[in-house]
Amino acid sequence: LFPFVTLGSLINFCDCFMSGGSSRKNHSEVGSSYIHFNYTPNQDKATASLIGDVPRGVMLNQPPIFLGGQGGLVGPLRLGYGTVILAGTVLRGDHPEGGKLLGQSGPLAYEITFHQGFYADIKRRVHNNILYIANMLALRQWYEHVRRLFMGESDTGRALLEGALEKLDIIVAERRNRLQNLSEKMDLSVRITKKITRGPQRQTLIRQSREFQENWPAVDKCLTGHHAEAIDTEQRDAFIEALRSRMNGDLDYIHTIRRLDHEISSMGTTWLQNIVDGITSHAMEQLPVCRADG
Repeated sequence: LFPFVTLGSLINFCDCFMSGGSSRKNHSEVGSSYIHFNYTPNQDKATASLIGDVPRGVMLNQPPIFLGGQGGLVGPLRLGYGTVILAGTVLRGDHPEGGKLLGQSGPLAYEITFHQGFYADIKRRVHNNILYIANMLALRQWYEHVRRLFMGESDTGRALLEGALEKLDIIVAERRNRLQNLSEKMDLSVRITKKITRGPQRQTLIRQSREFQENWPAVDKCLTGHHAEAIDTEQRDAFIEALRSRMNGDLDYIHTIRRLDHEISSMGTTWLQNIVDGITSHAMEQLPVCRADG
């Protein structure tokens, strides 16, 4: 959770990232009795959700996000800034554009055969997981180069930074492990796909599933090769220089970031967005079928 994200009570909010809001009054909100559904009937947890994003969220100047009480998100999904979800709504789809009021008019009752191990949305699921990991890698760069400036040279400051970087590494490792576990389920999904689907959908799902399984090692290398450190260093260095000039010895992180002018904050957002886009694009290049199909 980023600054200015506020939680109600009785919340199950595992495996998600959330930002948005610019002050204690203008804050993002997770209503009471809210659930992020992060475990599927196919017994996987490749379900992390991005509620906001890192490149814009770190600047603490985005519209808040409101998740109404007694509702839920079925991960993995993406929500943009300014999203409002009505109380009692369980959301299952992506709305990364933001600025939407989302709700449901009533319960949808239906009955179909359930095939455990079948994945009908593997492209979206893989892409959202890669995006989540890319955002966490961008956040690690933010800590490495920006948050470091505000933690001082004391033993406490160094320990705090070290602990934060360690936690981010744990998050990335967990997400990679969950995605690898998902890749190992593709044999079963393909077998089921052959039995229960027909037409163009059948071949598309088979190709996507097989590609993900076979190319997972190459995708994983894109997520572990420390590529983030080398992306857009010119923009990064220019942002850090401008930030240092505005700090003037002030180690109050939130105060300093909030008073950055638009030109400087845009530089930082561009640097981080280029990390997210670069890593995501590099990883998806290893999955040409998933990129092209659908």
